This record gives sequence, C-alpha cells and structure tokens, in this order.
Amino acid sequence: MKPLLSYLDHNKCYTYCNNAYSDYFVLPPNHLIGEPVERVLGKKNYSALVDYIPIVFDAGKEVTYRRTAYTLDDQEKRIQVTLTPHFNETGDFIGSSAYSLDVTHESNTASSIQLLTQSLPSVLAHELNQPLAIAQLYLQGCLAQLENKVQDKTAIKNAISKSLQQTERISQIINGMSQITEHSHLLLEKTSIVGLIEHALEQLAYSLSATNVRIVKTLKTPTETLNINQVLLTQALLNILYNALTILQKYKTKSPQIEIESHITEQQKTSIIIRNNGPRIPSDRAPLLFQLGCSGSPDGSGLGLWIANTILSLHQGKLALLSNEDGNVAFEMTI
Repeated sequence: MKPLLSYLDHNKCYTYCNNAYSDYFVLPPNHLIGEPVERVLGKKNYSALVDYIPIVFDAGKEVTYRRTAYTLDDQEKRIQVTLTPHFNETGDFIGSSAYSLDVTHESNTASSIQLLTQSLPSVLAHELNQPLAIAQLYLQGCLAQLENKVQDKTAIKNAISKSLQQTERISQIINGMSQITEHSHLLLEKTSIVGLIEHALEQLAYSLSATNVRIVKTLKTPTETLNINQVLLTQALLNILYNALTILQKYKTKSPQIEIESHITEQQKTSIIIRNNGPRIPSDRAPLLFQLGCSGSPDGSGLGLWIANTILSLHQGKLALLSNEDGNVAFEMTI
C-alpha cells in the first residue's frame, strides 16, 4: 500500500487526496472532494478515528497513532496515521492533513518476534534436534569403526568431518535465532537461489538416504541471487522439506516424490515451491497451518511451518499453502 495523503477542511470534509488514497477507496479523486470523512471511511474505520479528532480539530495539536483499518473487501490492515493541523495567518484552525502508512508487515513481524522469543526453548529444541541427531549418528559410526580390527581411516575421517559440519550448523542456528530475539539486524548476504536450495538438500541428504523418496528439481533461477540470512532461510526451507519427507514416510506413499521449483514472479519476487505427492492436509487444519502449535499432522509439533513463516516474514516474504489435494500438496515461499 502506497502512502495515503489527504486534506480535510474544518468541517472534516475532503478538499484533497492523492491518487493512492482514491485508489484505496476505488473512487476517482473528484468523487471524494467535499465528502465527509465519516461517510468515506465508513463506521468501522471512522470509529478508530473519533478519539483523535478533538486533539487536532479542537486542541490544534498534531497526533500520530496506529489503528486497525479495513479495506473494501474487509481485509484487516494496520496503518499509522499522522494528523497535522493547519492554521491561517490569523491563527484560526482551517483544516488538517492526514498522512497514512501501511505498517501491517512491521506489526506482524514485531508480534512474531515477541512470540518466538517467548517460545525460544521449544524453537531451539525443534531446530537443533535434526543436526544433533545426525552428528550423533556419525560419531556412533566412528566408534563402530574404531572397535573393528580393520579400520577404514577415510570413513572415520569423513564421519568426523560431517559431525563437525553439524556442530557448526548448530552454532549458526543459535546465532541466527539470537539476532531475531535480540532485535538486532539480521546479517544478510548475497546468496544464489540455486545455492540456497542445494545447501538445504545437502542438510537433508542423511535423512533422505534412509528412504526411497525421489527429489525432482525444476530451477528456473540459474543466476539469480537474494540478499538474505542464508542460515535462517535454509532452516525455513528445511522445515518444509522435513515435513514433506515425514508425511511421505508416515503414510507410505507409493512412489514418493518431492518436487522443488524456483522462478521469478511477475512482481519480480522469488518463488520457491515445495510439492509432495502425499495425502492432503485435513481441511480443519489447513487454515491454521502457520499458527504456533498447529500442525498438518495429528502428532506434529506445530512449530516447523510457524518458524518457517516467521523467518520469511523477517525477510519481508511469506509462506502460503499453494495446493492441498491428495497427491499434490504444495507450499510456496515468496521472497
């Protein structure tokens, strides 16, 4: 939503509005001029404004506030409004300008960070479980090799190296989560989209090796890059991939397959689609998938998709359930 700028006279009627304002209300500017603000905004929106009208129109003071606003199709937004009084040469109040900004994303992000901070022990347990389990399995393999009379030094060296990689990953995840909860700026780096996907699949390789799940890639972003926190975005992608892998194994899907597609949208956003051929998500769970504690599976933790969505939100992106049919369940990450 572009900034909305309008001017109200002392009778609280419009004398000016910019194109963004008229576009927002789907009315030509000349249809707004002379109209009372209450009639244009409607009762639902105007009710949030009435407390601030006296401050500007009676006391002559500037005021900035945030409120919930509703679009014509009843979508809920959070907007920040600044009302500035104007006076003539003799000091008489003649009207007020109104400058409105959409702060929905900012408000949602702040709420997500607060919730993530409150749930940090559960979040860390969820995100660190997989790398800790893999490191443990590699080290168990090392011990088994050391107990053999004939030892494969190359295999032992490789297992130790893989374990160290997982411990480094654990450190990176903790640091990434710390950046979020401490409200510091995320450390961003230019990252290849293909590289991001390949890195996630590398982390998934050990879990995949014990299954017959096939990975199919259709990557239409061979050279495109994103300015992202690679560790956190990798975790978001992994959470979706792990969910798909778990579902395919749990329901013993015939010819199980996970498809990964990337492309650039018409809005010049990066789209990464993760599709699996498992069963559909129950209809009563689908609308709540990205809420904390809600899972598409009865025995799920309800953390994975919520964490993924929070990470995407911090990158001004979003996660959506693109398709929900038997044999075609797809999630789309848009950044």
